[in-house]
Amino acid sequence: IVCGGAVPGVVGGFAGAGRVGMRSFSSWGPADDGRIKPDVVGNGVDLYSASSSNNTAYTALSGTSMSSPNVTGSLGLLIQHYRATHGGADMRAATLKGLVVHTADECGSATGPDYSFGWGLVNTAAAANVIALNQTVPGTMQELALVNGDFIEQTWTYSGSGPIRATICWTDPPGTPLPPSLDPLSPTLVNDVD
Repeated sequence: IVCGGAVPGVVGGFAGAGRVGMRSFSSWGPADDGRIKPDVVGNGVDLYSASSSNNTAYTALSGTSMSSPNVTGSLGLLIQHYRATHGGADMRAATLKGLVVHTADECGSATGPDYSFGWGLVNTAAAANVIALNQTVPGTMQELALVNGDFIEQTWTYSGSGPIRATICWTDPPGTPLPPSLDPLSPTLVNDVD
């Protein structure tokens, strides 16, 4: 997961997409081949952090160097929670990414993922709730294998209330490197799973 976006803390909790502001120093996408970057955003503004001025100094710092460890720490907690609720098993990298983008809070003016906020603001509590739900509702999270040309068909029962959300995520093998050029636009995706 690439957390290139830094946003201020959401005081009092998430209250809507328009209430989360992007900072000008954040990384914005797209990647040259069109991939959405950043994947998610996290608090990276005025975080209380260690200072290099002496061994006991702290200061407020801002930047993607603050949002990235913030998000990484949250991912570490989700990994630990998954292990605790799934008999010590580790989830795949693609499962973790799918979980985090699936439960992110929508940010910005565009509906859905965009090139400034990605899939949105990391919501660690929502992701932990999905992990817990997977214990009581098997199939909430699935790690499946798909071979070339194959398809997987599933049936779910819809309660009739709220949105239907599904996220498909996979770890793509390395593609063939493109010849050196400035800002190549050709996709290097190997597997295209819809």
